[in-house]
Amino acid sequence: MVDHPPRPFQNDSARTTTAVIRRPIQYVEHLSYYPELERRVLELADTGLSAVKIADQLNRDGYRSARGDDPIRRRVVVQILHRSGRPLPAQPRPLPIDPAEAPQEHEWWLADLAARLGCTTGTIRKWLRDGHLTGRQETQHPHRWILHAPPGKITHLEEHLAKARGRNTRVHPRFAEELGDNAQAQSA
Repeated sequence: MVDHPPRPFQNDSARTTTAVIRRPIQYVEHLSYYPELERRVLELADTGLSAVKIADQLNRDGYRSARGDDPIRRRVVVQILHRSGRPLPAQPRPLPIDPAEAPQEHEWWLADLAARLGCTTGTIRKWLRDGHLTGRQETQHPHRWILHAPPGKITHLEEHLAKARGRNTRVHPRFAEELGDNAQAQSA
């Protein structure tokens, strides 16, 4: 929500009313107090709280969602941490791990690999579907994915993410002159 300063309004009966207008906004980053909210999230994360517990504490502290009608939820906390370069570590496994099916050398739980690379589990699942990663599933419930990713593959995936995030974006030669001397023209 964005609070606009008090303004006088005149209604049909010629009375003037002063009120604060609250306007919902779409993104949490557009909140006027976002830097304060981000600092508080990082402070709570440093204490070891989970995203759900951080969200609960933010709501108790009086913070509101961007739209103002809902409390802050886990997803907002995760987004703030991720954008700050501090994704939450993978949570402890809720079920025991069968030693015969535990990850071996150069194998990762899907969530742990996502945390290591600083990306979402959805990205890892897409790479798995597209054949960029190989893995196996546990034969017993909950059938978690165990992915094979030796150090060379980790490096390759980190480079792939860096390019996708725009750190090494290529510029088409036709647009290089418009962008100035800082842009390197590479053929697309």
